[in-house]
Formats: sequence, C-alpha cells, structure tokens
Amino acid sequence: MLTKLLSDALGGNALALFIACVSPSDARGEETLATLHYAMRARSIRNRPKVTVEGGHARGGGAFNELEAAAAQELELLKLEVARLQPFEAEALELRAQLQLLTSNASEALASTTVRVCQKSIEEDRNKA
Repeated sequence: MLTKLLSDALGGNALALFIACVSPSDARGEETLATLHYAMRARSIRNRPKVTVEGGHARGGGAFNELEAAAAQELELLKLEVARLQPFEAEALELRAQLQLLTSNASEALASTTVRVCQKSIEEDRNKA
C-alpha cells in the first residue's frame, strides 16, 4: 500500500533516497525480509513525468499562453532598456577609472601630509627640549 502511495515521488526524474533498516537478529528475520522486499519494490517503480502548469492546463492552455505572452512582452521591454543604456556603459567605465585614480591620489596626498605633520611635530618637540 505504501509503495502505491509513494509511487509518484519515487520514480521519474526525481532522485529519492531510501534507507532500509534491517537487523541481523534471528528474532527480526521476518521484518528484515519484508523490509528488503519493500525496498526492492520501491526501487523498481518507474513513472512518466507530467508537465504541470498553474490551473491544471498542459501546454496550449489559456493560462499558459497568457503567461508566455506576458513573459515575451517583458523580455522585449528589457531588451529595449538594455539598448537604451548601452551607450552609457563606456562612460561609466571611464568614470570608474577616474574615481579610482582620484582616490589613489587622495590617499597618497593624505599620507604625505600626515608624514609632514608628524615630522614638524617631532622637530617642535626637539626644539623645546
């Protein structure tokens, strides 16, 4: 009975893991044998996958066609948006390179200024002493 209930989940493209718990004890021999028979029956289940679409319609149904048309329309809008933004890509790359150069220059200038301030502070301390 359980094999029949699980037949949809055990076959087809699905990957299923079945763990059969058996015992080496003579007292549990019948249960072990029944478990192994069940595992072999479950292993031999084969079924055919079915295409399921919302609303229970297979390909060609009204709801599927509406979804497909909406997806195609969205794809066209996205393609137009990509084409519109394409000219700005080179400018964005150039601006990123300029920003990186400015950041690098600012870091170097800050480091140089910090060194000068520290050197000046050290010289003032020496002159006071």
